[in-house]
Amino acid sequence: MTYALIILASGFLSASVAASKGRSPIGWFLLGCFVPVLSLIALVGLPSRRDAEIDQRDLKTCPQCAETVKRAAKVCRHCGHAFSADSYVIPAHLVAKKTYRDITYELFDDRHVEAEIDGKRYSWRNTNDFRLEVEFMHKATAKARA
Repeated sequence: MTYALIILASGFLSASVAASKGRSPIGWFLLGCFVPVLSLIALVGLPSRRDAEIDQRDLKTCPQCAETVKRAAKVCRHCGHAFSADSYVIPAHLVAKKTYRDITYELFDDRHVEAEIDGKRYSWRNTNDFRLEVEFMHKATAKARA
């Protein structure tokens, strides 16, 4: 009975850690049940897939040698190719237009948010900052009306 509880706990712990690292929780649950200690050690040592996805946006391919370099690089570290000025500027691409509290905002791939409020254009680092400020403005206008 105790051994079964240890196996299930290891499976659930492996699944939880795997999900937080962007990996398959079901597969790691099964592996955690069959090889309890080794699966946890292996999982802790693996890098997060979410970090790898974010890092890919900060990379570009050199047109001369086809090696991957950082997007902000001015010169390729592999072949010495000099990039033009516009090739190391990271453009922000519009991902979605959404509405929150009757305010239409634009979400960009670098996670910043832009919205037009009362004829002025504003920008925030992320959606949470935008929503906090909108809530603050909403409460302030509600107090002013009362």
